[in-house]
Amino acid sequence: MVRTKKIYREHLLNGAYQLVVAEGFKNFHARNVAKQIKCSTQPIYREFTNLTEFKDSLCDFIIAKIENYFKKNSITSLEGLSATVSSYAKKYPKEFLRFFVEDAECSMRVEGYIRGYFNQIAKEQHDYDSLEEDERNAMFQMFWYYIVGKGSLIAYQDREIPDTKVFLEKIETLYILE
Repeated sequence: MVRTKKIYREHLLNGAYQLVVAEGFKNFHARNVAKQIKCSTQPIYREFTNLTEFKDSLCDFIIAKIENYFKKNSITSLEGLSATVSSYAKKYPKEFLRFFVEDAECSMRVEGYIRGYFNQIAKEQHDYDSLEEDERNAMFQMFWYYIVGKGSLIAYQDREIPDTKVFLEKIETLYILE
């Protein structure tokens, strides 16, 4: 009789996701994931050729979860993007801290994802393409530090922090003469 597959890729990714949220990537090992989902390591190595491929797939899975959250919101301004990051931090504080702040690899991927939104909004609302690349990077970095700082306060302290409209306007106009 042929054995049927009982543990699928999605199950492994969900278990790894829960482990990483709880303990971070420092404890991301096949045995720890297997323990989390109560199985042996065999299904892990049947689905993934090695732990690096598994981690890459998990990072893609994490970004997809964040994308799904962001796509539910209509983001048309930097204020809207900031509000969406804040609401994510409020609703998922552990995930926010883990993926936006603590884990360097995931944080870089999340930053790249947010940069895509930022660039799209800036191009639609301003003469963004006329800026030098270093000016665009500086503009985004100020915004990134602002939203991560604000989100961290929300995640750590569970309190409402209103957007500082003046600050967002300053980011928008610092390098762009309207």
